Amino acid sequence: MKRRDFLSAIAGTGLVALGIDSVFSDIATAAGTLAAADQWLNTNIAPLIASSAIQDGGLLIIVFDESVLTDLSHGGGHVSLVLVGPNVKSGFQGLTMFQHQSTLRVVLSTLGVKSFPGASAAAPDMGEFFK
Repeated sequence: MKRRDFLSAIAGTGLVALGIDSVFSDIATAAGTLAAADQWLNTNIAPLIASSAIQDGGLLIIVFDESVLTDLSHGGGHVSLVLVGPNVKSGFQGLTMFQHQSTLRVVLSTLGVKSFPGASAAAPDMGEFFK
């Protein structure tokens, strides 16, 4: 699916799609500081979080997939995920090990899909993160 078709498909659903390819690596290369990364977040993510798309029941999912190719534990190393939205428990840290299939499952659940494809059908549900 082309990006514009995907964005049209999710319009009005409360799901926000944002693809950032190695933004922190790019910032580190360009500016070399965490302050630059913080400034980027304040400039780009803070307005998104404050928008009605998020505040009116939307969900922002930020995935930091910075694992390395040599780390094969659990299928590919440590990946951080941040969920932001009014229905997300503030400051909550889950104890369950999730993989990308669970992220697909939560995206589809947010869209109201009841049937999950492939490995997402058996993936742990991320319901513990929500109020």
